[in-house]
Amino acid sequence: MSVPRRSGNSVLMKFRHAAALALVGRYLMTPQFNLEGKFDTSLPLSKWMMTGPVASQQECEHRRLRSFKLLDDPAIRKQLKPDIPKLHAEAARRWPNQKFPAETEKDYFDNIRKSFELSQCVSADDSRLKGK
Repeated sequence: MSVPRRSGNSVLMKFRHAAALALVGRYLMTPQFNLEGKFDTSLPLSKWMMTGPVASQQECEHRRLRSFKLLDDPAIRKQLKPDIPKLHAEAARRWPNQKFPAETEKDYFDNIRKSFELSQCVSADDSRLKGK
């Protein structure tokens, strides 16, 4: 007795579909500032700042949590302090349409922390990233 060919194709198709989904990846999305210098979570996700891609939801969440730990580490803050102007300039270069408020050192770290608190890990094929 032979196995129907359709059954073999079905398994192969399911495997290919699972493999394609695994390749999609995730992005860590953080909201932009509005004109008042506050994060604007009302903007469509397509207008948020995008970092990544990362391979999985777990890796994306790990990146978020690791960022909090790094920001809370006084040694890391001390190490980053001289680079704040350069980091600010790099962010402005990377996201040219973003308005960044003038910041003190404390504001800088507080704003980064707040951006990670509001951030979302989303699939690269999420329809909200398409700008609708």
